[in-house]
Amino acid sequence: MICTAWILVILSLVFQPFEDQDVRPEMEARISKERLQKVLPKVEFSFAGRLQTYREPYRYAQFLLRKGAHLFIYAGLAFLVVYQ
Repeated sequence: MICTAWILVILSLVFQPFEDQDVRPEMEARISKERLQKVLPKVEFSFAGRLQTYREPYRYAQFLLRKGAHLFIYAGLAFLVVYQ
């Protein structure tokens, strides 16, 4: 049952428009660009044909948050499948 609920949460997030998930405006209001650049890893890489760089700190931080959220959500689902 809880596994089904977790899957429904995942599906609700999948169908949520990107604009509703965009946290960049909130980050821009709360943390300066310079401060954010100091805490982000100084790593650049290509993902899906686009350069991910700390030089664009708000976009980079959002990318890292979203990928971390994917890891958490799917790890949670795996945990529920194994231990339910």
